[in-house]
Amino acid sequence: MSIERFIGISLFSGAMGLDLGLEEAGIEVAIAQDYDPSCVKTIQTNGRKVVGGDVRHITGEDLCERAGIDSDEVFLVCGGPPCQPFSTAGARGSMNDPRGSLFMDFKRIIAELKPRFFVMENVKGLLSAPINHVPHKERNGKPMTGDEAPGTAFQVVRAELKELGYSVIHGLVDAVHYGVPQFRERLIIVGSRDQEEVFIPVPTHFQKHQDTDRRWRTLWQAIGDLEADAGPGASFSTARRDLLEMVPQGGNWRSLPPALIPAAMGGAYDSPGGKVGFYRRLSYAQPSPTLVTSPVQKS
Repeated sequence: MSIERFIGISLFSGAMGLDLGLEEAGIEVAIAQDYDPSCVKTIQTNGRKVVGGDVRHITGEDLCERAGIDSDEVFLVCGGPPCQPFSTAGARGSMNDPRGSLFMDFKRIIAELKPRFFVMENVKGLLSAPINHVPHKERNGKPMTGDEAPGTAFQVVRAELKELGYSVIHGLVDAVHYGVPQFRERLIIVGSRDQEEVFIPVPTHFQKHQDTDRRWRTLWQAIGDLEADAGPGASFSTARRDLLEMVPQGGNWRSLPPALIPAAMGGAYDSPGGKVGFYRRLSYAQPSPTLVTSPVQKS
């Protein structure tokens, strides 16, 4: 008796974090794809098949050929198109940013391979990112305007994916509710080719719970054993390090001596917003905040 294989193809794979979770759920990720050479090297170092380069120049057939599978074997296509245009953390270029249209290539490869399911991951800002320009969307030969045109990037993404004939559901999840020692909110979009009923998994971990194994995991539980031997990492300047040593665990720039704050903050001192990430020290007793690209930046 043959064993059914649930084969997946991963796009915009990064270091394959999403894929590792899917593999825990029984998906066999046959091949990954990413533009960033560092990500490609990471995937290769871990003994995985990967296609590097611009996804716009890669077809579903290319991926299947490199993976050594037939297109009709693909059970799942997954990925997280670059999220910077939609993030609430900085300037939101939304659909005017060329990266904001890469989900169209995610859609294209789904259309080529017709997997049973797709899973798309992105930042929650996609739900509210305003649309400044909607590429290639017309009705009766004329651009959509007014109430006809979707108002957010998410509405565009959902409409485009539904055009594939898939039923589409979505949900906002936070990694901390699933045993990850980090607050990390992400929008998950799942599509079913055969209109099967699918759902976003319910949380397994909580801030408070009678069962200690079901409480949020803390930073100490994750990396406390590295305190004596942290290994390689980013380096702070002497001035930055001296300031950070004045900040207690869980504190930030507001914990610094008042006389030092203007110089420490520089031009950000008079900028609006709470600036809670500036000179932030993590608390071992709590989950980590969402990790940023560079740990040595001020926020």
